[in-house]
Amino acid sequence: PAPAPVLDATTLGLYGAVVLVWGVSWIALKAHLGVVAPEVSALWRFMIAAAIMVAWVAARGDRMRFPVRDHLRFAVVGACMFSFNFVLFYYGGLHIPSGLLAVVFSLASVMNLLLGAALFRQRIEPRVALGALIGSLGVALLFWPEIAGAGFDRAALGGLGLCVLGTLLFCCGNLVTGRLQRGGVPVQSINAWGMVYS
Repeated sequence: PAPAPVLDATTLGLYGAVVLVWGVSWIALKAHLGVVAPEVSALWRFMIAAAIMVAWVAARGDRMRFPVRDHLRFAVVGACMFSFNFVLFYYGGLHIPSGLLAVVFSLASVMNLLLGAALFRQRIEPRVALGALIGSLGVALLFWPEIAGAGFDRAALGGLGLCVLGTLLFCCGNLVTGRLQRGGVPVQSINAWGMVYS
């Protein structure tokens, strides 16, 4: 068997950075709701992100030329992960607290497992499923005071439904990304083109 990976300072630092950026992003998402239409927020966000990603891919020397069939998949990734997903979360965020946005999106780990099993017959390892459930419950407990304080009316339930649909779309884009990666396309190139198309 392969040796178990070691949790060194670099790995822990990268993990901490991801947790910090991911956690703060939900507050930022909530902060610019209501100023402009959600579609405009998503457009500006990914115009800027696409420019940064394309520059980064170029600086790394990664490939940016791909056949048309890959570009069709990049467009699906862009629509699912960087366009409709965000627009649905922006609209949902108008009616529910940012903590609940984070909890709903954390369900992506569980949805990815279920979709992979249903669509590609991928085996679900029990420890991975348990980790996904524990992670989702942990995020829910972290934001529980904010969630419990939110009154749920029809608008909030509609917002919750939009966020669940947004998470499902994200997972569909994630599955397409996985298929592209298995075909040898670098993830940076996938994200760059996905953001361009979004």
